[in-house]
Amino acid sequence: MIEYESDLMPLFSKAVYSRQTNIDTQSIVDCVEDFEWRESGTYEGNHVDISWSSVDNKVLHNDKLSYLKDEIYKEVRSYADQMKYMNDFEITTSWFTKSFAGQSSNVHNHRNSVISGVLYFQADENCGDIVFHDMNQEGLLLNCSEDNVFNARSWKFTPKNGLMLIFPSEIYHSIAPGTSDITRHSLAFNLMPIGRLGPDESDSTVMIDSWSKTL
Repeated sequence: MIEYESDLMPLFSKAVYSRQTNIDTQSIVDCVEDFEWRESGTYEGNHVDISWSSVDNKVLHNDKLSYLKDEIYKEVRSYADQMKYMNDFEITTSWFTKSFAGQSSNVHNHRNSVISGVLYFQADENCGDIVFHDMNQEGLLLNCSEDNVFNARSWKFTPKNGLMLIFPSEIYHSIAPGTSDITRHSLAFNLMPIGRLGPDESDSTVMIDSWSKTL
């Protein structure tokens, strides 16, 4: 009897780009307190669904952080090349976030953007993982012997200094409660594509030169 090989393919997968950079994270820590902060979330019993973010949502427009903007664009280009995207991308919004021991964030995604990312610049293994959630699975919950890229309903990454993650903006994610004594600091950012959108033969092709004029 002839035996045929089988294969599993992750169709329509959501790819998360992970890169341990050599960015000088201490230089970012030294300037974050120059920004104004606001608290967001809710207190529910012993659970604290709270985190903090900078009031300024365009922190990468600050001249002090121009070097960091260049580093992010370099990693976004690497992500885009692996995804075979021909467009360039422009950072539209960017903001600092922080959370303390026991704090977390709710499940959310980023609207009005195509690519999102996060850079951790003060973190350790106990400060609270970022958890990505599959909100599309419906029906029966099957029992699995282990989680993998084919069956997982959630996937987590443990922050560390210099770690950058880039992912499609529509992916839902949250911050798990941390136990570390250090303040968890990160930079979040969103991007939109520029250049030609849509194939040449499409009747909805548009050309985007820059988003800065519309924001």
